[in-house]
Amino acid sequence: MMGTVEKTVSMLRNLSEPEAYKVYVFTLDLYKNKSKSANDGVDKAMAKLDEISKLDSNWNGYGAEPISKEIIDKVAELLPNLNKQPEIFQTADDTIQLEYDGENESYLEFNIDESDEAAVYLVDKKGNERDFAIRCDEDQINKIVGEFYE
Repeated sequence: MMGTVEKTVSMLRNLSEPEAYKVYVFTLDLYKNKSKSANDGVDKAMAKLDEISKLDSNWNGYGAEPISKEIIDKVAELLPNLNKQPEIFQTADDTIQLEYDGENESYLEFNIDESDEAAVYLVDKKGNERDFAIRCDEDQINKIVGEFYE
């Protein structure tokens, strides 16, 4: 049984050189455009995280300390692996908040701290609120975000 790659190679072998080149260029353009749009979101999120990492003491005017390097690094590892990029905010209690807005004022946030868990706050489309904790990794976050947007 022939796999997808083998079928594609076989198909390309049956094309003339100019036709095969057109297919190659088209495929490359699709890949670049997809990668560019996906990377734009990550780049924006990473730029915001970089801004947060440069905050000084008393950044909020009420004595808040800068977000710890450990939390910054943890979020920096998560962001490229998230299927949908969040809005990112620092909090006065030394966490980074990842926020997602949905339909009908639905809302999802993850508060990331130095622990192995993330605190989750969810308001669904009907206005029901839930607080819970999850293991802080990209698989868990992607699962919750995916369910949120279903």
